[in-house]
Amino acid sequence: MVWKGESRRHSLARKGIRTTNGILDDIHKEVQALPQSKNNDNSKFGKWRSPEVFMPEIQAEIDKDEEFLKQLDYWNMDKTDHGILNDLLSNGQDGVLTYQIVQLTPQEYEDAIQYGFNKEYSDIKWRIDEHKLKGLLERIKDGKKVRLPYLYYGIYRAFGDHTKILGDFSQEGHHRAIISGMMGKETIPVMIAYPKSKGYQELVKQYMNPDIQEIIE
Repeated sequence: MVWKGESRRHSLARKGIRTTNGILDDIHKEVQALPQSKNNDNSKFGKWRSPEVFMPEIQAEIDKDEEFLKQLDYWNMDKTDHGILNDLLSNGQDGVLTYQIVQLTPQEYEDAIQYGFNKEYSDIKWRIDEHKLKGLLERIKDGKKVRLPYLYYGIYRAFGDHTKILGDFSQEGHHRAIISGMMGKETIPVMIAYPKSKGYQELVKQYMNPDIQEIIE
């Protein structure tokens, strides 16, 4: 294998170790031969298919149980079971965060993600994982609860020559919102976390679309 712009061979190739695009062939084959984990069995779902292909298939599966799914309450409303976000609210950021649980349409939640990440999510619909969607649907059909989606409008300190307080945005629940919309849910509960301080709220408003700004004001 020859690196672009170089006349010498890659050091691994010089030693007689086979490589393909920088990946060791032998190791790659061993990994591929490993049995799939029962808890993460990707083999039962499609791999690397486009949403245009698998979304209609999932929708058809949902439509078979439409009335049953519409009536399900599958949200875990317990903040203490909200993982990382709960840690932030309870212990992080020197106690400067607060939160609200509000009802948003699945599309409003998606719009908030798009706005929060700005150009980084230029086409958010292509950031959909078929495995996650089908796994969520199976979990909900089995009567299991799922955590609330959240929108996190936080702050962090940047240390350098001078300490700076900067805005920050993250979210979890995109796939939960998508599957809820496909199941016919008009709204979903969403936890919105943001700074208590009005000054810090102004700092993070750059990530908030107008609908979210109205909620916290």
